[in-house]
Amino acid sequence: PISECFQGQLRSALTCSVCGFTSQTQEDFFHLSVTVSPTDEVPLEALLAGEFAAEDLRGADQWHCERCAQHVDAKKTISLRRLPQAVVLHLKRFAFTPSGAIRKVRTPVPLAEEAPCGLDGLDLGLYADGSCQLAETRRALYDVVSIINHHGRDAMCGHYTAHCRHCVDGQWYAFNDDSVTAIEGKEVWLPGEAYIVLLVRQELDWHRAE
Repeated sequence: PISECFQGQLRSALTCSVCGFTSQTQEDFFHLSVTVSPTDEVPLEALLAGEFAAEDLRGADQWHCERCAQHVDAKKTISLRRLPQAVVLHLKRFAFTPSGAIRKVRTPVPLAEEAPCGLDGLDLGLYADGSCQLAETRRALYDVVSIINHHGRDAMCGHYTAHCRHCVDGQWYAFNDDSVTAIEGKEVWLPGEAYIVLLVRQELDWHRAE
């Protein structure tokens, strides 16, 4: 079933700074959206770390603690409670401007040059909570197997291409309309165009060349 392959679960927790009470909620997901902010450059690993970083809620953002029955400073955390076999990672390349227009966020999102943080070995176990079923190493390594790229200056125009890894021989191919061409590893990841990324858990081992 699709749910077994793609459905994961997020855990959100809010902890009161006064009494220590924690409120938890769970939310199923079929894709993970990661915010890309306008800046010079943000590595993919840094984007993920920022998405799952703890957030302090203070001032106008205070949380209403049901135990204290008042608004209090609180800490918000998000973690992965269940990891699926395949993760669809959505880099949020489009954002609204103050005027209501949609613009493309062209921030380059590079990968590390070497494993385990390049195309292979992205560790999502770093963002899992204690209830997530992982190996003793607490690692959950995923490999990039396909990427949808958006080429263009804004959201109202442009062109989509895809880079996909063959499930038998491991060769990467570029799909551009009716054109399919083999590409080298250094051509696979386009830091300014990568938009939708498909990650597959390493232990499945279905996409590796023998």
